[in-house]
Amino acid sequence: MTGLMTVWADGVPKDLGEGDFAMVPAYHNHTYQFIAQETEFLGLVQPAGFDDFFANVSNPWAPKYNVPFPPDQGIAFPGQKFQAAVKAYDINQISANWSEPVISQHGWHSGNVSLPNDSKTPYFLPNGAGPHYWHEAAGAVISPLATPVQTDGNFTIAHVTLRKSQNNSTSTWTSADHQFLYGMRGE
Repeated sequence: MTGLMTVWADGVPKDLGEGDFAMVPAYHNHTYQFIAQETEFLGLVQPAGFDDFFANVSNPWAPKYNVPFPPDQGIAFPGQKFQAAVKAYDINQISANWSEPVISQHGWHSGNVSLPNDSKTPYFLPNGAGPHYWHEAAGAVISPLATPVQTDGNFTIAHVTLRKSQNNSTSTWTSADHQFLYGMRGE
């Protein structure tokens, strides 16, 4: 993630910056608000097919220049499209008073945060928090962000940090499961 955003889960706000993680299980009230001029984040949505919701409340986008948003361009919330799509996707919109200043829980990054022992609890992990494991053969530090315990057995999310091997070798593996890789830094 780049930029800065506030994420609410069951009414609890947290400011998320680079490397922070939020997990909100199904049927928990949640929303987010971008704070920085531009914010980029990766949202993993489950179950599969929910991405159609975003297609239905959006417009096709093809920038004239390779700039996502000119600084003077205001962006309105797609209210009518959103209202038309919420029922089809089992979304309940709850009104919030956005005129009240949000006082996020600053300092939450300094706590010793661990993963919950169930799949029903929303949680936040500050950058670098949670368990870490050293995988000797791959030369990797693997940091689980969500395991089958937190996802009711549906998926696992991990932050993997690798260093280029001295002999430029590669590791090869196969899996019966789908794999998703997202390059954050490096090449």
